[in-house]
Amino acid sequence: MALAEEMKHLQQVTNDEGVLTIYLNTDFANQNQHRGEWKIRLKNGSKRLVEYAEKSEDKEQVKQLKRLLDEVETYIQDKQAEMQRSLVIIASADGSLWSATCFKFQ
Repeated sequence: MALAEEMKHLQQVTNDEGVLTIYLNTDFANQNQHRGEWKIRLKNGSKRLVEYAEKSEDKEQVKQLKRLLDEVETYIQDKQAEMQRSLVIIASADGSLWSATCFKFQ
């Protein structure tokens, strides 16, 4: 699906459980990325999301978020060599939405 079509599709998506959106700057030409700082930011951001969800006391929501974050982590590990400068992931815990795109621009 072309990027413009995919963006149009994503604008129409609704999900009662929520949608996780992740943007990673993975550009190794950037001075801040030489030691994989994006991995640290992803890990810290994921941890904060789980902590925030735990405060809601909705155990099912926490479980879904953790499962979704595990899927995202697995995807990123599998695609790490292909991530050129940026990665955008938009996903839902119920599996109805999964969009992951690597970009050559920031």
